[in-house]
Amino acid sequence: MRLLKTSGWWVLYGRVLCTAVLFHTPWILTMAQNPTEGKAVQLVVMDAVAERPIDYAQIWACGAEYWTNASGRADIEVRSDTCEIVVVAFGYRADTFTLKDLRAEGGVIRLQPMHVLLKAAVITSTRYEKPLERTTVSMELIRPRFMQMQSSTGLADIVDRIAGVEIIDGQANIRGGSGWSYGAGSRVLLLLDDIPILEQGAGYPNWSDLPIENIAQVEILKGASSALYGSSALNGIIHVRTQYAKDEPELELGTVWKTVTRPRAPIRPWWSDTLLYEWTAYGAYRVRWGRWDWVAGGYYRDTRSHLRESFSHFGRGNLRVRYRFGEGIAAGAYLNYNRADAQGFFYWDSLYSYEPTSFISLAKTMSVRYHIDPFLHYFSKRWNVRHRLTGRYYVVRNAVSDGRSNYSTTRYAEYQIHRPWKELGMYLTAGVVGMDVAVRAELYGDTSFTIRHLAGYVQLDREFGEKWTLSLGMRWERYALRYPAAVFGDTASGGYKTEHRPVMRVGMNYRLVAGSFLRASWGQGYRFPTIAEQFITTEAGLFRLIPNPRLRSETGWTAELGWKQGLILGGVQGFTDVSVFWSRYRDMMEFNALYRDFQILFQSQNVGNTDIKGVEWTWVGKWSYGGHTILWQGGITRIWPKFLDYDTTGWEASILDTSLTVAQRNAANSSCRCNVLKYRHEWTLKLDVEWQYRGGFVGGNLRYASEMRAIDRVFEIFVPGLEEFRARHKGYSVVDLRGGVQWKGMRCTVYVENAFNVIYMLRPGIMEPPRRVGIKWHVKI
Repeated sequence: MRLLKTSGWWVLYGRVLCTAVLFHTPWILTMAQNPTEGKAVQLVVMDAVAERPIDYAQIWACGAEYWTNASGRADIEVRSDTCEIVVVAFGYRADTFTLKDLRAEGGVIRLQPMHVLLKAAVITSTRYEKPLERTTVSMELIRPRFMQMQSSTGLADIVDRIAGVEIIDGQANIRGGSGWSYGAGSRVLLLLDDIPILEQGAGYPNWSDLPIENIAQVEILKGASSALYGSSALNGIIHVRTQYAKDEPELELGTVWKTVTRPRAPIRPWWSDTLLYEWTAYGAYRVRWGRWDWVAGGYYRDTRSHLRESFSHFGRGNLRVRYRFGEGIAAGAYLNYNRADAQGFFYWDSLYSYEPTSFISLAKTMSVRYHIDPFLHYFSKRWNVRHRLTGRYYVVRNAVSDGRSNYSTTRYAEYQIHRPWKELGMYLTAGVVGMDVAVRAELYGDTSFTIRHLAGYVQLDREFGEKWTLSLGMRWERYALRYPAAVFGDTASGGYKTEHRPVMRVGMNYRLVAGSFLRASWGQGYRFPTIAEQFITTEAGLFRLIPNPRLRSETGWTAELGWKQGLILGGVQGFTDVSVFWSRYRDMMEFNALYRDFQILFQSQNVGNTDIKGVEWTWVGKWSYGGHTILWQGGITRIWPKFLDYDTTGWEASILDTSLTVAQRNAANSSCRCNVLKYRHEWTLKLDVEWQYRGGFVGGNLRYASEMRAIDRVFEIFVPGLEEFRARHKGYSVVDLRGGVQWKGMRCTVYVENAFNVIYMLRPGIMEPPRRVGIKWHVKI
């Protein structure tokens, strides 16, 4: 396999740095002024409850920005005794002081831990930390506490419990923007610590790369986000932020064991004398030694599935090292290594069956993936500018049976600056990105491909007093693909494709009254076709997937109007959020069935323009009274997804007809005589509730989805029993129950998943598990 030379990594860093220097020169010239002289003051920021220093707290004094060091100390300059000093730290209530206040307290500032659910900070929408309620777009948060409450130790299953988000066979779908595309292409960008973690050949999210044992929080941004994060962020972003070491060492350990019970009639289980199980063990250790921060984690999962002949063995290890050279300077690296051995099948052999069809062999996979992420962070106190240089070297080795193996190497580098002008209420974030990808795969014609990305972005946020926040962002991205055109009969292109485009986003947030916020946003998005969508060549039973080198990029936009209302009343606190949204896509890419040379084929095609409108209502809350605590989180989403290119004459046409127009083929390929995009649930409801009292707790989770009215018509024709199953089971309601005890950092939970033993499927031909029971133990020391 021919990969880029090792020196290519340094060349890529050089390109990004050179571009950064050129981009940054005007700012150096404009900021080359002597700051106004003031009084030097040393202060210490402390946790008011735990009485420990708070490191990397943000301090605003007379329009300048400062940060505390590992001991919670900072040296600031104050120009007058009446100058306001604002202190902000993640997980604490912000507070304002004057020089007189500091003198009275002996230079010690104590911040109160933040328990109000509305007061959370996110970075995904702006690329710098910002209160959740002041964002201009819809966002959801998943925190470690919520993850510990769930029975699953896989992040995909946990994300699937969030309103407006669905995970279908590993592919994320936010507010109906995506359906199911056979593992190729994604309109939702998956980020790990601000860097894309999608497998570049197929654009597929490898959820098992995400260290759930060491997550600080997960931020889900709903809507087009290409202006900040580029291609693949057409439908939204799922951003995983990992934890750093704190002053005190932390050790977290956990294990989960589950087994499957007998399914509901008429299903006949094949495992009467076989134990089916899922066992998981995980742990993380975080410690600070002097200037060094160390975080180590590990994870192992062994699964014997309810699907016959299906299993998986997976292990992961990760290590993060950070060295703090001094105030405002830190460097380090993150290493993540994964290894898996798995086997599965594409669809069942008959109605209500957990067994594979005889028409297709089992897919056996042995994979190794690892990535190394170096980083350098520098805060210039003199110029009040934060610099970030980050990179990723990402290797994927998937050895798959039946000629489906694929291998890729990705080199990624990004330089970013952030400059605040606190006195003006203005914040500038800008950066440049470079990425090189080398791919070789039997799955893509057993040949080699190279991808080059170069991008630049800028975002300006402006606050007008305490009421208004305006946001404007822009990104330019260039995409280039080199491939052996002769292999695919596409010699006209010369084996080289390139395109570039700018995208924009604007947003507004208005504070009506305390705790009540209106927002509006409009953002453009785009997505380049993945290598898999353009060049895949494989078979799945009776179906054959063929390449389409002439596939065009898809573009679109999303508009939203929302209202977020916080609530603090007695023992009740939380918020509710209502939004209406509208997404429109041009040249949307989806796999369609066609007939050629006496074969049913699937090919990724541009299906024309599509339109998705919807409304969403979400809520998060907590009620405490007399030792009782009730936690709740959930939401309802309603969407209207449809084709704009749709011709009802296609209902009577045969998919074998090669003369159909795009609009007729959209109708002919759908299983529904209705204009609805395929693989979408028009109604979804998610709800999680837990009651806690004196160390004990009980809770439950509800997931409801209405009927998936449209799928590929050929599946109902050729997959045995599928049409009958869909006629009997229209949508699903699945309830998980839990109960247990928690005491001094330890939580022991007994779970019943799918408590009512519902028969359902998320995608055609694969049934989800029947009732499962299990136990989970988690401890934090």
